[in-house]
Amino acid sequence: MFAYDLNYGDEVAVLASAEGSLVATGISKDSRNYTFRIWLEHGDSDQIRQILTEFGGMGCLVEAYSAKLMALSCPADAAQAVADALQSCELEGRFVYETGRQRTR
Repeated sequence: MFAYDLNYGDEVAVLASAEGSLVATGISKDSRNYTFRIWLEHGDSDQIRQILTEFGGMGCLVEAYSAKLMALSCPADAAQAVADALQSCELEGRFVYETGRQRTR
């Protein structure tokens, strides 16, 4: 949800650090999913339900991190329609959003 260019279902290559913890070094298999983050100004339950209904209906997986921050994951074939819908919602003042996929692979 929080990392740019890392999406639901991606497989990550890792190496052990000198301290023993794993460190991601890159994507070994791209799931072709897209991640979007939504920030709600008020985060009321009606807004959350609307997002669940609207974007869940478009095939997105929806995750709520808090009452104000949500994430969407969708397959590549739905990404443009989802991005268009998100932009329309942002222009209507419902919320602000960003994409987690910053580069093309």
